Amino acid sequence: MKHHFIDRYSNLESPIHKLNTTLKLFLAVALIITTVIQSQIPAYKFVLIFAVLLIALYTSHIPLTFFLKNLLIILPFACIGGLSILFANSGDLYSSFIGIKIYHQALMNFITILEKSIISIGTIILFVSTTRFDHILKSFQDIKVPSLIVALLSFIYRYVFLVIDEFMRTKMAIVARSSRQPTLTLWSYMISRSFFGSLERGEQIFQSMKARGYNGTIKTLNNENFTTGDGIILFLCLILYALLWKL
Repeated sequence: MKHHFIDRYSNLESPIHKLNTTLKLFLAVALIITTVIQSQIPAYKFVLIFAVLLIALYTSHIPLTFFLKNLLIILPFACIGGLSILFANSGDLYSSFIGIKIYHQALMNFITILEKSIISIGTIILFVSTTRFDHILKSFQDIKVPSLIVALLSFIYRYVFLVIDEFMRTKMAIVARSSRQPTLTLWSYMISRSFFGSLERGEQIFQSMKARGYNGTIKTLNNENFTTGDGIILFLCLILYALLWKL
């Protein structure tokens, strides 16, 4: 079965892909934190930061459609919490429509949440799309993230696609053997069959991993070391961050 993995473009050849994983992780987290702690983000500053993300996206050779599609899928869920702020009684009245009043300050707060969400989600998509997931886990391990959390992330990433794969196989088998549209009974059977089938396959995969020497640590073929070039890139990026927020 073919699935759309979250890091489907992580094996491309580009300057962004070749950067040290820990460096990219630090820069992504730094950009998100400096964005979130801002009380207000002027429109020109948001445009500049988003332009930087688009330049990095272009440099990484990742399709713009893929970036925008994932951004638009996740963005509504991130902004649900901001809807209550939009209708708060704060500041001067901005407009009123069919009895619903929207105040100026509340609208500005909602726009700020929207801007922060776009920058943060865009940064995460860019980071994950340019870095293999096993390298991200290895970076977490190197910076001393608790091994339990790293192991949980590893198995979630591995087994979520196993469950999807088992469900698709079950659905394909039922459709091939029946001319009827799937009923509620068939859907419940597919879900239960997929659950038990994925449990069995998951146990087989785990036993195979143990037979090959898995002991709870993440191992990769390429051990990345922080070089002088990475330090220069880090310094330049921090200067760029400072300029963006001081403009």
